[in-house]
Amino acid sequence: MPAKIVQKNNKKFNRVKLDPITLDVIENSMFSARWEMDAVLFRTAMSPGIRNRVMSSQ
Repeated sequence: MPAKIVQKNNKKFNRVKLDPITLDVIENSMFSARWEMDAVLFRTAMSPGIRNRVMSSQ
C-alpha cells in the first residue's frame, strides 16, 4: 500500500543561516538517531518471535 500525501505545501522554504556549532549539533543528533534506529532494527530482526512469524508467512 503506497503512502498517501495528506497535505501539499507549495510554499518555498525560508533559508536559515546556521553557525558551524549548531550545524554540527544537528548533524550529530541525526547520526545518533540513525544509529539507534539501526540498532533497534537489528535487535528486532534477531528476535525469535519476529523471525518465526516471518518464516511462517512465506
